[in-house]
Amino acid sequence: MAENLLVHDNKPEYVPFLEKLCRDLCVNQRSEDIRKVASILNVLANERHKEEKLKAQGPSKKKTPGSKKVALKADSRDDEYEDYEAEDTSARDEYDFM
Repeated sequence: MAENLLVHDNKPEYVPFLEKLCRDLCVNQRSEDIRKVASILNVLANERHKEEKLKAQGPSKKKTPGSKKVALKADSRDDEYEDYEAEDTSARDEYDFM
C-alpha cells in the first residue's frame, strides 16, 4: 500500500492527503495507540530535520575535542611587581603578623 502512495509524493496534494488519512485512521483508536504513532512520526521528523540541517551546512571538517587552540595573551606582569620589590621591605619584615 505504501508503494502505491509513494508514487504520488511529489504532488502538492500529497501532504494534506496524508494528514487527512492519518486523522481518519486514528479517530477510533485508543489514546495510547495514537501517542505511539505520534511518537514514531516525531522521531522520523527529528531525524529528517537533522539530515536537512547537515545537508544545508555542506561538507565540514570534523572537530575533535581539544583541537581548538587558545592563544593566551602573556603580558609582562613581572614589571608591575618589580616596583614593589624595589621598595624598602624592612618595615614589613619588622612587623610580623603572627
